[in-house]
Amino acid sequence: MKAGTVDYLDEGSGPAVVLLHAFPLSRLMWREQLRHLAGRARVLAPDLGGFGASGAFDPGNDGPVTMEKLADDVAAMMDAAQVAHALVAGVSMGGYVALALAARHRGRIGALLLADTRAEADSAENAAGREAAARKALAEGSAAHAEGLSGRLLGTTSLRERPALVAEVRGWISAAPAAAFAAGQRGMALRADRRDELAAIAVPTAVLVGAEDVLTPPEAARVLATGIAGATLHVLEGAGHLSQLETPGEWNAALDGLLERYSALTP
Repeated sequence: MKAGTVDYLDEGSGPAVVLLHAFPLSRLMWREQLRHLAGRARVLAPDLGGFGASGAFDPGNDGPVTMEKLADDVAAMMDAAQVAHALVAGVSMGGYVALALAARHRGRIGALLLADTRAEADSAENAAGREAAARKALAEGSAAHAEGLSGRLLGTTSLRERPALVAEVRGWISAAPAAAFAAGQRGMALRADRRDELAAIAVPTAVLVGAEDVLTPPEAARVLATGIAGATLHVLEGAGHLSQLETPGEWNAALDGLLERYSALTP
């Protein structure tokens, strides 16, 4: 399916669930959740910001992929699919997009799952690191980041015990279009600090984080969980930054609990 430049999966029936992927991956990372939700929900999973099937991105003409632009793309996708509101789940960059969606299109979110993400803006040091990574990707291709980035996206348990998953994630990173990689890094460097906006989120919310996540560690998850009234916090042992792939059983159990709460509120 297409909504503007965004290609998205739309399958199943029932309560709507929107899945927003991590950087620099695509909707392929949701395979465990798609299998789990089959026959139980209508799932919309976009490829954001030129990743996956959404095609090439031209940073020269289009500039950084801001989280606000991606949030507007998600709202447009929901319009095209005639979905008024949904349980919105975002991992990493997808979490940044979900928070921007909550700020710009609050009525579209009926429940919120934030995994391995944070509310704080980048520090100057982190923003500079993103710019360096963007330049390297444009000069050498995304594959130049595959080994180093996979070692930060995955937890120590996965790196030690799940060689097939490590290889798969490295392949996904290598396949990311360099222009999308650069534009996404630059867009994340520009993202707003959302901490003061958390109190305005008034929907059932779950916050998930891998205990071994070095990019957005449990302390960042606790900021989200304490800032959003009634949010539940789930720290997943044996998982890093891609907890939905590393510990899918525990992740999906938390999703089930939130989906049950959302469904009870949905006519």
